[in-house]
Amino acid sequence: MLRHIALASVLALLLCSCGPDVIQLSEVDNGKTIACRKGDQLVVTLPANPSTGFTWQTYRPPSSEHLVLTRSAFNETAKAGSRKMVGIPGTYSFYYTVTGPGKEGISLIYSRSWENKAPSGRFEVLVDAAE
Repeated sequence: MLRHIALASVLALLLCSCGPDVIQLSEVDNGKTIACRKGDQLVVTLPANPSTGFTWQTYRPPSSEHLVLTRSAFNETAKAGSRKMVGIPGTYSFYYTVTGPGKEGISLIYSRSWENKAPSGRFEVLVDAAE
């Protein structure tokens, strides 16, 4: 009996300690619906090489009632022992916070901002947030 109570207590603690999740998204998630909760963090990481003039940009900004873009950053893909050099490819990451329940899209395009051409790449997911 005492063993059952101890097990139930441990399970209750584990369930209560579940805080916000960090959900990592990449190219393989393009076109998917992502289930999450209010407070979760979404990190979209996509390959990029800004030295070519191409960058990932927000195509349609999300509404702040469901999702907020908190920051974005480019990170070089440096090989062990190499120095930072111009032209090295890397990844571009977008950091979002789920601010409320509902459905909201993340829509990014890979393009040169000064060109009036169709984007070279697209990334879109539907975020389905629960309370």
